[in-house]
Amino acid sequence: MGEGIEYVNERLNPDPDGLGRCEYEFQMGEMRGKRCGLAKDVEQPGARCFWHGGKREFGPARDKREGLKKDLQGLLVQNAYLEGASLDFMDLSGASLQSAKLPGADLYGTDLRGVRGGYAKFGEANLRSSDLRGSDLQGADLRGIRLAGAKFSSATNLDDVVWSRGSQLRDEDDVEKCGEEFMWREEAVTYVHVAGTYLALKNNRLDSGDYERAAEFRYREMECRRKGAKWFSVERFWLGVYKWLCGGYGEKPVWILGLVAGTIVVWALLFALVVGIREEHTTCRGLAALGKGLYLSVVSFTTLGMGDLRAVGWVGQALVGAEALTGAFLMALFVVCFARKAIRG
Repeated sequence: MGEGIEYVNERLNPDPDGLGRCEYEFQMGEMRGKRCGLAKDVEQPGARCFWHGGKREFGPARDKREGLKKDLQGLLVQNAYLEGASLDFMDLSGASLQSAKLPGADLYGTDLRGVRGGYAKFGEANLRSSDLRGSDLQGADLRGIRLAGAKFSSATNLDDVVWSRGSQLRDEDDVEKCGEEFMWREEAVTYVHVAGTYLALKNNRLDSGDYERAAEFRYREMECRRKGAKWFSVERFWLGVYKWLCGGYGEKPVWILGLVAGTIVVWALLFALVVGIREEHTTCRGLAALGKGLYLSVVSFTTLGMGDLRAVGWVGQALVGAEALTGAFLMALFVVCFARKAIRG
C-alpha cells in the first residue's frame, strides 16, 4: 500500500490471501482522495474490490454470487463507506440499508422494493430504472440523484428526504447538457421521461400530504414539458405564457406580485413621460410628474378611478382602460393561485 494513503474501509474485512487492498479513489466531500481499502477481488480487473469492480453494460451478472445481499448489509452495518459502488441490476428487495453510505453508487435497474433505507446517503447516485415501490427512504440524502424511469408507489416513503435545490433531479441537467436527449445504456432519456418521473414523485407527495414538495415537483414537471416541446411550437409558446403569466404554472403566486409591481411602474412611466397627466386646468409631463403618474397608475390598476387625475388624450384613456383590465385579471389570478396553495396547506 502506498505511503501516506488512507484506506477508509481497511478494518472492515480481512485479507487472508494477501491480495492487497482496493485502490478505488473516492471523489466526493471529505473522503475525496482517500481509497476504499476493502480486500481485492480476484475476479475483478485491476486493484479493485468486488463492489468497485468493472461496471458491466448489460445483465445482472452479480446475482450469480450467493449471499450477495447479506454481504452488502454486513458491510453497511459496520459503517462501510461505498461511494461509487457498482450495485446495478442487483436484487436488494427487502434489504436493510438504514443510514447506508452509498453516494455516487450505481443502482441502475436495481430491485429496491421494500428496502429500509432511512437516512441513507445516496447523493449523486444513479437510481435510473430502479424499483422503489414500497421502499422506506425517510430522511435519505437524495441530492443530485438520477431517477428517470424509477418506479414509485403511494407506499414509497419519501418523508423528510433531502433533495437538491428546488427538488431538481440530475436527469434534467443531463438532458439539458446533451441537447434534449442523451443515450444511457442504449436507452434514450428525454425531457418526457424526466417529466414522468416528476409526475410520479408529485403524486407520491400528494398522497402523503406533502403539498409544498408536490408543488415543487409539479413545477419541475411542467418545466420539462415546456423544454421538451419543439422550438416555435404552439405548445411551447402557451406553456411559456402559462409559466410567466400565471406565476410559475400557478405554483409561485409571489411571481404575480412582481408582475403587478412591474405593471404599475411601467404604466406610471407611460403616463408621466409619454401622454402627460391633467389635474383640473393644468397638464404636467416629464420627470416632475412621476409621483402623479404612479398615483394614477395605482388607482387605474385597482379600478378605483378617483377622478382627480386624468391621462391626456385618447392614447392616455386607452392606457387607463388597458391597465384596468390588466389589473382586474392579475388580481383575480393572484387570489386563485394563493387560495389554491392555502387550501393545499
